[in-house]
Amino acid sequence: MQDDLYRNDVFILDAFSVVYVWKGKSSRDRENRWAMEAAVEYVACAPDGRSPTTPILRVLEGEEPIVFTCHFHAWWNKGATPVVNYDTGLEDVRALLEAFSRSYTYLELSTGQFPKALDTANLEVRYTASSSRCNRRKEERRERERERERERERETHAASLYLWGVQNFLSDEEFVQVFKMDREQFSKQPAWKRENLKRELKLF
Repeated sequence: MQDDLYRNDVFILDAFSVVYVWKGKSSRDRENRWAMEAAVEYVACAPDGRSPTTPILRVLEGEEPIVFTCHFHAWWNKGATPVVNYDTGLEDVRALLEAFSRSYTYLELSTGQFPKALDTANLEVRYTASSSRCNRRKEERRERERERERERERETHAASLYLWGVQNFLSDEEFVQVFKMDREQFSKQPAWKRENLKRELKLF
């Protein structure tokens, strides 16, 4: 039902041949990212024989195209202008998620040109080996749920949370250019020195 789509949250709709991720206008950036990752995991681990390349598309509240609303018994536009085009406004979720796994330049990181939902709280997953894809993602989902609880407690510090540890999204080459040392050498520095270096480089 349309009424189940609460604007403070993000929902997944499985139409089998395509999976939709509906984003409410008041939902958090991190919830949006977690829902998109959950949708990718859902398709990858689905036991119903569907293709692992099944399209996964994001839909924004108020911009729902007919190809999405046709899966509901009735759809009320709630005062908004109906989206007439069949598939206008759909975004490829896998392409959107690439922004969270690529490296960023020093200029992008020092000027805040990166997604707010960039997961800087669990950076180690970028540098550790994984076992099976589904098992790893299930554990990541459990960790995201724990992180969701922790985030409620530190919401007033959200800005600093987004920026914490962004230096780890530099490429290895640019990391050395910027810090004049590699990652291992940086990690061996005293905490106060690491923080001072990050502040000097506007990566705090």
